[in-house]
Amino acid sequence: MIRDIGRLLQPLDYLRIRHARMGFYIFWLPLVMSVITVVVFLLLPSTAQGIIPRGIVPAVTGLLQILTGFYIAALAAVATFDRPAMDEPMRGTPPTLKVKRGGRGEEQALSRRRFLSLLFGYLSFVSLFVYIAGSVAPTIEENIKLIAQPTWIARIMWGLFIVFLFVFFNLFVSTLLGLYYLTDRIHRD
Repeated sequence: MIRDIGRLLQPLDYLRIRHARMGFYIFWLPLVMSVITVVVFLLLPSTAQGIIPRGIVPAVTGLLQILTGFYIAALAAVATFDRPAMDEPMRGTPPTLKVKRGGRGEEQALSRRRFLSLLFGYLSFVSLFVYIAGSVAPTIEENIKLIAQPTWIARIMWGLFIVFLFVFFNLFVSTLLGLYYLTDRIHRD
């Protein structure tokens, strides 16, 4: 049963890729973007009218209706792209992924195909997750208002909004990275 759940979470292997720049793309840049966005929203006078900026969550949810299909199509294209260089290890210092072989873990240098498959699998997975989270956000907000003490409502809602922003900006930065590879790096020798 645990193995079956592990299979469903396989797209999250993208987060286990090791490379000097991965922390920047996966964590630091989305964190900085989230903090800047929250500061801007807190400084806006219209924020005082509501606990969470209500326009951003529905906008992201609407965008993800389109992007999820793009990610899945890109994953299919990468998996079937007929070019021998796709299956060679990436040049320079290739990103690696620890895989289990014979009960032992070993670092495997990733090919362009494997890296892009992990990337677009991750983007597909996260976009579905963020879409569902954004779709149920109004219901969650109403229930928090009913359950939580008034002094905690704003803190809880802003905390959830910050997590939502971080995951969205992680998705955004990873999408830009994927577009870079699909438009430029994939065609280089």
